[in-house]
Amino acid sequence: MNKCNPSPDFDFPTPPPDPNSPERQMAARYAKKAKVCNVVAIGGFVLLFIAALHAENGASWAIAPFLILLGIMLLRLYYKNKELKLRCTKRTTAICIDTVRRHSGKNVRRHPIVEYEVEGVTTTAELSVTCQKNAVGNLYSIYYDPLDPGTVRVE
Repeated sequence: MNKCNPSPDFDFPTPPPDPNSPERQMAARYAKKAKVCNVVAIGGFVLLFIAALHAENGASWAIAPFLILLGIMLLRLYYKNKELKLRCTKRTTAICIDTVRRHSGKNVRRHPIVEYEVEGVTTTAELSVTCQKNAVGNLYSIYYDPLDPGTVRVE
């Protein structure tokens, strides 16, 4: 019997994630960039709205600044996605236990509330994807942050 080779079903424990790893530091930089983009875009939209209210000759001049601010919002989404990809590295399967309706203007979207287990602790989270009303029981492949299991992203 070879004592050096453990059985194939033996699961080696993985070391805990390092909160100061280069990946976590890069994720923090992306999070900071996303926050800056958010503040700049929201502030810009407010100023643009106020300026359009006080304009005498229509708001056709506002098209270019509006497009620039829209681009900044898209950049924020890009940074947030990069941050989540660097933070959420552990994969698991989650089951939908409920759905929630979110309103944005005239649009109404449903998002799944999922439940999953991380190291013996059951965690719930709302996913950013849309789903049907009867999605309860559906399985989702998700990635979670090992240091904050409530932070997830959908595969």
